[in-house]
Amino acid sequence: MAEVQWLRSHVSRPTIALVSRTPWLDKRFFGRLDIEVYPPLIAAPSLYQGFHTKIQRTFQTTFNWLGQKRLIDKIRASDLIISSGGGYFFSHRRRFPGPMFFQNYLPLRIAAACKKPVVLFPQSIGPLLSSAAERLLKNVLNDRSVKKIFARETASLAYLRTLLPKPQDAKLDFCPDMALSLQKDESAAPPVLNLDLPRPVAALTVRSWDFPEVKSARDKKARQERYLEALIEACLEFQRKWRGSLAVVPQVRGPGVFENDEIPSKRVWAELKKRLPQGHLAYVSLPPLVSPWALIDIFSQADLVLATRFHSALFGLLSGTPVISLGYQPKSHSTMAWLRLDEWSLSISTLRPEAILHLAERIVRDGGGLRKAIRHQIAMAQTVIEERLGTLFESLRGSSTA
Repeated sequence: MAEVQWLRSHVSRPTIALVSRTPWLDKRFFGRLDIEVYPPLIAAPSLYQGFHTKIQRTFQTTFNWLGQKRLIDKIRASDLIISSGGGYFFSHRRRFPGPMFFQNYLPLRIAAACKKPVVLFPQSIGPLLSSAAERLLKNVLNDRSVKKIFARETASLAYLRTLLPKPQDAKLDFCPDMALSLQKDESAAPPVLNLDLPRPVAALTVRSWDFPEVKSARDKKARQERYLEALIEACLEFQRKWRGSLAVVPQVRGPGVFENDEIPSKRVWAELKKRLPQGHLAYVSLPPLVSPWALIDIFSQADLVLATRFHSALFGLLSGTPVISLGYQPKSHSTMAWLRLDEWSLSISTLRPEAILHLAERIVRDGGGLRKAIRHQIAMAQTVIEERLGTLFESLRGSSTA
C-alpha cells in the first residue's frame, strides 16, 4: 500500500498491476483500488493444506496457459517492473530453491529478457542456503535491465555487494522499509476493535518458525517450544506485576499453514486464559479483509507491542506505540538498529522471559519519552525514503504503466 501511495503521488495516472500468489484473495482488496491482480507463473504447493488441494491448485496454475500468457504480455507492455518491497528473495532449501523463490524470480527474468527496466524496491535479500538460488539471483541482478536495487537493511546491502561486481555498485542503495512511509487513509474503515482492557495493555503477535539454522526436526520443535514458553511466561509475569492485560493479535492468517498465525496464537491464548484473571485477556478476531490501517489502529490502543511479525513492529511504530521486536530473521534487528531502537530488539532463538520483562518495565515506567523518540525516528525514515526513491522520479515521470 505504501508503494501504491508513492507511485500515485509521483507518477501521473499510473496503471498498476501486481502478481499475487493468492490472486483470489488480493483481488478483493486491490481490485477496489483499480489495481489489476495476476496469478503467478508457477504454483507453490506449500501454500495449500491437504493433498488433493495441493494437487488441484498446482495443476490449475501450472496449466493456466492463458493466465501465464496474460501476465507475460502485461510485462511486455509495461514501462517499469518493480520487485515489490519485503522479504522476497530467500531460500531455506539447501540443494535447490523451491517454487516460492521462482514465483518471485521468473517475472524479473522475463522482464530482463524483454529489456524492461527493473527496480527492486526496499527488501531483504537472503538467506539463500542454496548455491543454485544464489547463482540465479546473481545473474538476474547483474543484468543491464536491473536499474536499481534497494536493500531495506544493512545486512542485505552487504550481502548484495558480494553478488554484484564493483562496477555495479551504483545499482545498490539503502532505503528503509516502505511500510514506514505509509500515510493515513482518511477513507479507511472504522476501527475493527476497541481494546477495552485494564491498563497497561500489551498486544502480541506470534508466528510459526522453523529455525532454519537447526537441521533436525526435533531440534526445530524444541526451539519453537522454548520461544512460545518464554513468551507465555513473560506475559503472565507482565500481568501479575502491573495488573495489566494482554491482547493476542493473529496478524497473518495465510496463505498456507506455516503462515497462519492463528495456530500458535490460539495456543498462546489458551495457555494465558487458563492462568490469567478474567477480563485481562483478549483474542483479536480480525475480519477476512483487513487493511494496514486497521492493524495500526489496534496497536495504537496498546501501551506496548510484543511483535514477532516484523510488520507488527512497523505497524506498532507507525501508531506511535513502543515496540519490543522478537526477531526471527536479521531484517528485524537490522531495521530496529537503523531506527536507533536496537535495544528494543530481541532474538526468538535466545529469548528469555526476563529480557522481555526488563524492556516491558522500562516502557511501562517511561513510555512517553520512548513515544517521542519513535515519532522522531519515523519522520526521519520517511524523509530518507523520499530522498532515496526521489532518484527514480525522473525515470518514472513519463511512465504510464508499472
